[in-house]
Amino acid sequence: WDVIKWDNSGIEIMKNKKLESLFKYLYEDLSKSNIKDVEINKILNFIYGFGIDNEKVEWLKTFKASIYETEIQKSLNESEPSERNNDIIKKIGNIHNTKIDSGKIIEIIREAWKQQKFLINELNNNIQKIKYLVIYEAPPSKIDYTNNLHVGDFILNENSLSPYKHAIINAFKKENGKSLNNTLISNEAYFIDIIPVPIPFNPIIRNKWATSYIFEIEDKQITVHLFEKAIENFVNSFESNCKFDKNLKIAIGMPRNTAAALYDYYSSNVFFVYRDKNLVTIENEERPSFLFKIDLTQTNCILAKSKHKDLKGVNLPLFKTCFVDTSGQPNSLLLKIALEIPPFEKIS
Repeated sequence: WDVIKWDNSGIEIMKNKKLESLFKYLYEDLSKSNIKDVEINKILNFIYGFGIDNEKVEWLKTFKASIYETEIQKSLNESEPSERNNDIIKKIGNIHNTKIDSGKIIEIIREAWKQQKFLINELNNNIQKIKYLVIYEAPPSKIDYTNNLHVGDFILNENSLSPYKHAIINAFKKENGKSLNNTLISNEAYFIDIIPVPIPFNPIIRNKWATSYIFEIEDKQITVHLFEKAIENFVNSFESNCKFDKNLKIAIGMPRNTAAALYDYYSSNVFFVYRDKNLVTIENEERPSFLFKIDLTQTNCILAKSKHKDLKGVNLPLFKTCFVDTSGQPNSLLLKIALEIPPFEKIS
């Protein structure tokens, strides 16, 4: 893969081994047998901070810790009987302390990738125009308590219970029911994950992605590279440039530690997305041929909460495009603000 860096002298194309391996793991067809498990081990080690050339299964430590921490938060409920909470703690503890088969996890990741590609293709074939783009971090991860397995909870699946799914449904009109596909298509909306496979992350690794020099490549944090690769793949999913509304609105549904690197990089300037054949570039220079803008510069500081009764008790994030609240969960009201869906369409 080529990394494209824009500067005053034009385009400079650079190859980077880390990015090449990362993109191969995340974006090539994992259902094919020619991608070896040892290669997936290497990139999982890099993702979790154990080095790019490490073939051991050290990533599993952080993987399990991430499941443990996120599932404790999602599963425990003060209104539930203490016996139920204790049972959940015991099950999660067993998973945390038991050796999980790394090969089985990789097998689940491969299958999840295959299913997601099929569902995304269904969405692509039915959407006529894209006016709204919701950008998430990765398909949610959860525990299958019956089988003691880590599984993905891809939001396009009809049986998904993910709050990331319902944030989108609740932000738009209710007549679409519980189908996310119908909601997206009827509202000319789309979503992408910057990491298209269900891998759990805890706050520590998210913070390292956004701040550590280990995850800085070619003057960008890894989150920025993944974001730009996801934008490139999104654009190249459609043959026609007419699919994209030039006034396309973007909303960022990532936890703050993940989003920090994006806002650090993008909040100073408006950027523009271009495509010449299959070459997608992101520049901070506007020309008539741009497909859509990436504008992460606007803040919520001018939003008069007193004029919007629905916002009482809601802590607004600094940046207008961000719709993850202080609990780390997506918020449909914040998503309406980010996408300027009524009654928030006149905010300026």
